[in-house]
Amino acid sequence: MNQDQNITESKEKNFNDCFPYIAKAGVSSYIILSIISAPFSLIVLFKGLQNGIPFNQGILGVLTFFVICFVWPFIIIWLASFKIILTNEDLIYKTFISRLFFKKKIIKFSEVKKINIHISQDLEADRKSAFYRLNIYGINIFSQDPLTINMKPFNQEDLINIVNLIFFKNPSIQIDKKVQELKDGNFSPIISTGIKENFKFSVKMSIAKIFFNIFKK
Repeated sequence: MNQDQNITESKEKNFNDCFPYIAKAGVSSYIILSIISAPFSLIVLFKGLQNGIPFNQGILGVLTFFVICFVWPFIIIWLASFKIILTNEDLIYKTFISRLFFKKKIIKFSEVKKINIHISQDLEADRKSAFYRLNIYGINIFSQDPLTINMKPFNQEDLINIVNLIFFKNPSIQIDKKVQELKDGNFSPIISTGIKENFKFSVKMSIAKIFFNIFKK
């Protein structure tokens, strides 16, 4: 047995020890979204406790008050619902919607055909999905829809590990350039593409708004 064989066996043993692998929303996602949503919810709640819940404004006023107060708790619950589980045989992806309807998304490693990363919201279909998406396509010819993972809530390290573990289980998977970079531990191309796509989308929306205002007049 040569040195290369020893390294390969050691690597396989280390990878096998990783299963089951569980990834949850990263701490940074909780911090960022809490900074955005918490002050607004807490201010409204404080004002409501100080001045009284606005029952005099009718059902709509009361509902609005409670909805705003629960924005932050809802975001925490929404983030907590994200989970990726890699077992010895398959990948399981859970979200708030899948938990709500008791329907988890699952694909076996042996059935994975290709993986790509899509970063965009240009198309109408894109706007219904996450901005950063890890698309996992199966070999089932009757289903063209991939298992799509929202990358944004998860840590970079978890995403890198997940791609490597999937590829370890099925080395014949086709991957695009961004997935290859992610597999190699390089997240920079994904971030730079995201910045460019965000800028393009903002410019398009600004131009559309200008034309809308012109024709409105």
